[in-house]
Amino acid sequence: MEEGGTGGKRQNPLDLEKKFEAFGCHASTVCGYDLEAIYRAVLRAKKAKEQMSVIILETEKGMGCSFAEKESFNHYMSFDREMADSVDDILEKLIPQSK
Repeated sequence: MEEGGTGGKRQNPLDLEKKFEAFGCHASTVCGYDLEAIYRAVLRAKKAKEQMSVIILETEKGMGCSFAEKESFNHYMSFDREMADSVDDILEKLIPQSK
C-alpha cells in the first residue's frame, strides 16, 4: 500500500488549491500583487454560486518595501523612524488620500 493511499502518486502537501478543491470548494490561485488578477478571481468566485470559494494569494513577505526586500529574515524586523516614514510613503501611493 502506498503512503496516503494515492495508488503510487504522491500529492504535494502544499498545493492549497487542490486541498480546497478536495473539500468541494471552488479554488483559484493568483498573484497577490496583481489587482486585476485578484479582481478576475473574485468575479469567477461569484459565478460559483453552488460552492464555497477560496482565493489563494501568492505573495512574498516584504515585496514592495525596499528595506524589507533586502532582508532575508524580515518577519521580526525592528523599524526605525526612517523605515516607518518609508512605509507611510508606500501606503500613500497604494491608498491615495481623498482631500
